[in-house]
Amino acid sequence: MSVQSAAIQVLKEAGKPLHANEIAKLIIEAGLWKSDGKTPEATVSARLYSDIKSNGDKSCFVKVGPQTFALRDSTEIEGDTASVLAPVEKPSKPHPINAGSSFIDCAQKVLEE
Repeated sequence: MSVQSAAIQVLKEAGKPLHANEIAKLIIEAGLWKSDGKTPEATVSARLYSDIKSNGDKSCFVKVGPQTFALRDSTEIEGDTASVLAPVEKPSKPHPINAGSSFIDCAQKVLEE
């Protein structure tokens, strides 16, 4: 089973946004996915973020905080008296000066300044 499919199942069962650490822990415990790597939470986070970046509004996932993900159709979080929408982080756009510059170009510019 793919990380994305396993994460969908875990997030549906949780009914709330979860940090990548928790998603990785739950999908491994449930036997939905196996990781041989030392940082399965990093793999989960990268795969979900990549899914969001590749599929945009068609992705099943939304990023609601640092390494914290929810299902797109369940971004309502229960509050004390009413439900509120979870904030969805939008990826920041590069500063126009650095648009199109590689990491190395930017690093060189910083070192020169």
